[in-house]
Amino acid sequence: MTRSPHRCLRPAVLAAVVGGLLLTAAAPALSAAPAEEPPARDRAVLSGGHLDLAARLTDGRLTYEIKDGTVPGTTVWCEPNDVILHFDERHAWEIPELPPGMLPEHLGATGDTVWTDRDVLGDSSLLWPGWNTQEVPPGAIQGPVTATFTEVQGPGGFFLGQWADHPELGVVVGLEVDGTREQPGTVELRADTHAHPLWFFTEEGVYRIRLEMSATLASGERVSDAGTLTAVVGATDPAGVELPDPEGPADPGDSTGGSDASGGSGDAGGSGDAGGSGDSGSSGDPGDPGDPGGSGGQSGAATGGASSTGSGGSAGAPGGSGGTGTGTATGGVSPQGELAATGGGTALPLAWTALVLSAGGVLALRLARRGRWARGAGR
Repeated sequence: MTRSPHRCLRPAVLAAVVGGLLLTAAAPALSAAPAEEPPARDRAVLSGGHLDLAARLTDGRLTYEIKDGTVPGTTVWCEPNDVILHFDERHAWEIPELPPGMLPEHLGATGDTVWTDRDVLGDSSLLWPGWNTQEVPPGAIQGPVTATFTEVQGPGGFFLGQWADHPELGVVVGLEVDGTREQPGTVELRADTHAHPLWFFTEEGVYRIRLEMSATLASGERVSDAGTLTAVVGATDPAGVELPDPEGPADPGDSTGGSDASGGSGDAGGSGDAGGSGDSGSSGDPGDPGDPGGSGGQSGAATGGASSTGSGGSAGAPGGSGGTGTGTATGGVSPQGELAATGGGTALPLAWTALVLSAGGVLALRLARRGRWARGAGR
C-alpha cells in the first residue's frame, strides 16, 4: 500500500513552510521553473518524553506512524523513517549484581552497560516509547494488530522486554523481541491498546529498526504498512546520522503482515485468550513528563489472564531465552513476560534498587510491584 502523504511538521516548521509558499506565490515568474526536487523531510530527533509506535486505521487503510507526545499537551504524527530516537548517555544503566535469572543473559553481566528507557531507570525525563492502537476501532478489524520486526541493523543487540512474574525470584525481565535473531519477533496488539515495553541496547551506535504493522479488516481484507525507525545510542551525535529512505508502496503480494518473517504469528498464541483488556479509555493528553503515569488513559487490565504460549520459550520463563515467539500487548501475560501498562512509573526501578541493597529484596520487590499495579488501576 502507499504511504500516507503527511509529514512530521512542528508548528514552527509549518509556519515557515506556509510563509515560504505565500512568498513564492506572490513573486513574479522571472524564469522557467527549475527541475522539481523531492520535498525536504522534517527530521525529528527525540531524546526524552512519551511517544508511541502506533497503528492508525483510516478509511480502510492501515498506517504505521510515530505518535510524538514528547511536548506536553501536544501530539505530532510522524513517519517512522523521519524519526530518530536518541538514547543518550542519560539512558545508560550499569547492570547491578542480581540473582541469576532476573535479567536475561543476552543483555549482559554484572558491571556491563546497557542503554534503556524510563521504565527501567525511573527518570521521567528519559525516552518512554510505547505501543498504541487507539486509532484502530475494535469492531473494524478481526483479531489483533500484528507488529512484526522484519529487520534490525546495529552494532549490538536490540531487545524489547516485559516485567514478568517468577515463582521464586518475584519480578524478572523477559524478552519478546531479539534483534540479534534473523526473525527478531512479533507482538500482537489488541485494538484500542496503549502500553509500554522495556527497551534495551547493548552497544553505542546507530540502529535501524524496521517494523511492519498489519491487521485483518472486518471485511476479511489484510492490510499492512511498514517503516524504519532509527535509534542513536550513547555518545553518538544524531546530527551526523542520515535518515533512511522513505518506504515505497508495499507489494500487494506481501500484504499478509509479514507472518512468514515472524514464524507464523497466526499460530503463535492469539491474544483472544489473553484475558480481558478492560476499558482502554480515551487517549487523553500526553501528560506532564514529570508524572510517571501521565501518558493518557489507562489501557488494559495489568493483571489480565495468561495467553497461550507463542512459538519458542515457555510462559513466565525468567530470561525468555527459549526464543522470542509472539508476544501479546493486551495487559495480560505474554509468552515471555508481562506488558508494562501505562500508569506505571518509578516503583519497579526503585524495587530493583531495594533488591540489590536488601537481603529481603525479593519480598520487597513483590510488594512494590503490587503497589504499582494498584496505583495504575486507580488512574
